[in-house]
Amino acid sequence: MMSKMQRDKGARFERWTRQQFEYLYNTTLSRGQQRAGALQPDVIAPDWWIECTVGKNPRVYAKIHQSERDLKSCAHEHRSKKPLIIHKKDREDVWVTLRWKDFVELLQNSQSYQELYYEKKEIPNERTRNIRDIQNKQDKQDVVKHLEGDI
Repeated sequence: MMSKMQRDKGARFERWTRQQFEYLYNTTLSRGQQRAGALQPDVIAPDWWIECTVGKNPRVYAKIHQSERDLKSCAHEHRSKKPLIIHKKDREDVWVTLRWKDFVELLQNSQSYQELYYEKKEIPNERTRNIRDIQNKQDKQDVVKHLEGDI
């Protein structure tokens, strides 16, 4: 059983995590209702099922298993979210743990990866070049829609 001081420390860390994601997403987010059990993560954010843990010996693997279990039993619209564990050992840096396949997806979507990948990749034929042009046009259209508020 956790002491009140430990629960308060956990709640402070969840609030801090929520504030960091609010800054990154430039929107207001909320903490999950802790009494809701498997219905909500610690921090409610787009794309991610965020679980937080902080303390002398944070139980990262317990949070990984909890997030996987909760994602399986939650509402259907949340099942596409990816588990993300934010953890911090007392008086040390904050760390993030995620599945390898989710990390690879993040990496592949990063601008620096795209630049390096396409810079080194040879275009074997006209068809491949056309596919890339179509993708670039679609990306530009998505940016325009986003700026216009359609997305």
